[in-house]
Amino acid sequence: MEFPTYLYAPMATLFGVSVSVVLWIKNQRRKELTYEIARCDALLNVRGETRRRIDVRFDGRPVEDAHLLVVRLTNTGHVPINPGDYQGRVSISVGPGSSIVVADVIETVPGDLEERLARGNGKTSLIAGIEKDRVILQPVLLNEQDSVSVQMLVRKYSGKVTVSGHIQGINAIKQMRERNILPIV
Repeated sequence: MEFPTYLYAPMATLFGVSVSVVLWIKNQRRKELTYEIARCDALLNVRGETRRRIDVRFDGRPVEDAHLLVVRLTNTGHVPINPGDYQGRVSISVGPGSSIVVADVIETVPGDLEERLARGNGKTSLIAGIEKDRVILQPVLLNEQDSVSVQMLVRKYSGKVTVSGHIQGINAIKQMRERNILPIV
């Protein structure tokens, strides 16, 4: 049985329209902030009797079960996130029982993001403060694909990281998942 040739044109048109509609829906102007755990390494991976004999210190104080954690926040939407859009501060939490020893911004895209912040409000760091188990960030303009990477030295890391904050037009700050083929198309 042969497929009727008079159906080729309508089927090709339907396919073309369907692809256009799907791409239009995926590329709607939306605001989105995502985070990813770019790195999570234990500073010391020694077990057994030797583990008890090694002492890790930071500023002269012992740091037990120390982990180096890098969290990257990225504007993955198609609309800029302005400093006025922040309804509360964005914070990175490491979970109960963990404590942050030190935190620094190690990379920004674009590279002068911290300098722009300094010109805007006189602050010199994107980190507004460090509490026991969370890092609080300054509101800053994030254009499409702009990102901030925060490195933290965490004591007794529980394996849980959450990013919270309220930004106008964003329901929740989500963890970045593996990309599928559709965003590439």
